[in-house]
Amino acid sequence: MKGFIYFALFFALAINWYFLATMPDDVEEVKTIQEQKALSKEVAQVIEHNEVFTDQFNAFLLMLNQKKWRDAVDFYRNEYASFLKLNGVTEQNHPLTSQLLITLQYLLAENETEHLSTLANYLVVWFPQKVEFIQFQMMGLIQKGKINQAIDVYFLKSSEISDIEQKQVFTDSFDQWLDKQLLVWHGNNSDDVSELVWQKLLKYDTQNVKWTVQLAQILVWQHRYKQAKSVIDPVQFEWDYQDQISQIFSEINMNYNSNESINLEKVGSHYLVDAVFSDNGITPDVVDVKLLIDTGASYTVIDQQVFDDYFLYVDKKRTSMVTANTANGQVEAQMYEVFEIKIGDYSVNNIQFIVLDLPDDGSSAQGLLGMNFLEYFKFNIDQSNSVLTLSY
Repeated sequence: MKGFIYFALFFALAINWYFLATMPDDVEEVKTIQEQKALSKEVAQVIEHNEVFTDQFNAFLLMLNQKKWRDAVDFYRNEYASFLKLNGVTEQNHPLTSQLLITLQYLLAENETEHLSTLANYLVVWFPQKVEFIQFQMMGLIQKGKINQAIDVYFLKSSEISDIEQKQVFTDSFDQWLDKQLLVWHGNNSDDVSELVWQKLLKYDTQNVKWTVQLAQILVWQHRYKQAKSVIDPVQFEWDYQDQISQIFSEINMNYNSNESINLEKVGSHYLVDAVFSDNGITPDVVDVKLLIDTGASYTVIDQQVFDDYFLYVDKKRTSMVTANTANGQVEAQMYEVFEIKIGDYSVNNIQFIVLDLPDDGSSAQGLLGMNFLEYFKFNIDQSNSVLTLSY
């Protein structure tokens, strides 16, 4: 019996050493992992002195080893209280909880996404406010590319907690997890994932200064200094985050060119510009289109045939029906929202566009670039050189 327990201990330490090797060089992260190793030793020592609980723990380990997730969660529910009766066992060092977290960590590290999601989902059903299980449920969704759904899980669970103190503990734990996960993703060259997560977080809480600063840092890591400046500017005087803000501005100022010239295609007295529509998947679906710059158009417009042919796989959502003025009078048109429209290095997120049947004017225009994009920038069209200049 002891042999199986020590095998479990060795397995736990191996997983922790794996995470130590893959984590960024961060003192707090190293300290946390060392504490986990010490906790695993303590758990093994508590169980080995009680034959009944040793047998039960071995049965639990076998269920996990055989990936019998439902059986393991049922056992955890039924036996959780009895393990608390052991001397030295608390909710913080509970042997069954510790082994579940070790198993979840292993599944995450090995990219066993389906098993990770299955086990985490079972646990969250029965323990809907246990932060550690919710975080692994979120990671399973993120590994599947379902970032919006992952963040929705957190805010839904948070909204279900009525006790103010309990909610504060829940949100503080989530915030600490985010801080660590930001470093993990950066260390793994996954800043694109971080960007999508923080964009979603800020849709829920647009006034969260900490998340705003973190998003700006993510953009700097990606060398997207113009976008970082537009994100950080509104919070630049927030005193509590001045050290981080000053560092971000320092990096931006060393690399930032406030103007960008974009070549245009002249068609008669009008100009076409290349635009990119994209969604917020980990590997985004994108559509490149040529838009006629129309400062008289309130909204950006895509031709109906272009929309039908090329926008099939881009994630977008219907927002409303609108009345549009055309050369043939007023018509009803569908409005959509897409994650991003980008011109050169300048982008606007969560932007709407209208789909219309546009007349064939003999040009290669596939739509109109309206003021709902241009209003975010200072812009100038150099007609003699057919160049569009954008700046913040």
